[in-house]
Amino acid sequence: MAELLAEQERVPADEAARIPSTANRTAEQAISEAREEAETSAADARARDTEALREAMRALEDGPSEEEGGRRDGPFAGLSRVHARTAQTYTELLATQEQELGPDHSNTFATREKIAYRLGEAGEASGAVRAYTELLTAQEQELGPDHPYTFATREGIAYWLGEAGKFSGASVAYQELRAAQLWVLGPNHPDTLASGERSLYWLDRLTPGAQEQ
Repeated sequence: MAELLAEQERVPADEAARIPSTANRTAEQAISEAREEAETSAADARARDTEALREAMRALEDGPSEEEGGRRDGPFAGLSRVHARTAQTYTELLATQEQELGPDHSNTFATREKIAYRLGEAGEASGAVRAYTELLTAQEQELGPDHPYTFATREGIAYWLGEAGKFSGASVAYQELRAAQLWVLGPNHPDTLASGERSLYWLDRLTPGAQEQ
C-alpha cells in the first residue's frame, strides 16, 4: 500500500521535465510583452514629439495671429509668443511622457530641456533658469554629474542667467562648468575652451556703472 501511494504521488519524469521549461516560457513571454509595451510607449512618445515640432514649424511659418499681431511691442514679440506656445505644447507632451515612460527616461529629459529653452526664447529667462536647474537635479541623480547631457544643462543655466541680467552669476556658473570640463574633457576640448570664453564675456559685462537685474 505504501508503495502504491508513493507511486501515485510521484510526478512522471517527462511531465516534471516540462515544468521548468513551461515556467521559462512564461517568464520569457512576460519579458517579451513588457518589452513590446515599453517600445510601443516610446514610439508613441516619439510620434507626439514629432507632432509638437511640426506644430512649432507651422506656427513659425504662419506667424502670429491677428490678435497677437495687434499686441506687438517689438520686432520679435510675435516670435516670442510662438516660442511660448511651443513651450506649452511640449509641457503637454511632458505630462504624457512622465506617465508612460517615467520621469527619468531620456525622451522625458529631452522634452524638459526643450521646454526650458523655449521659455528662455519666449523672453522668460528666469523661468528658463528654473527649468534647467530642476532638470539638472534629476540628471545628476540619474546620469551623473559628468554626463554630456548634464554638462549641456549646466551650460543652459549659465547662459540664461546671463540673459536674465545676472552677469556675475553667469560668469561664475561658466567658471564652475569649465572646472568640471577640465577634469573630464581636458583643457583643449572645444567645450572647455568655450566655457572659459563665455565666463570672461559675462565678466566683461560687469563694467563700472552696469547694473545687474
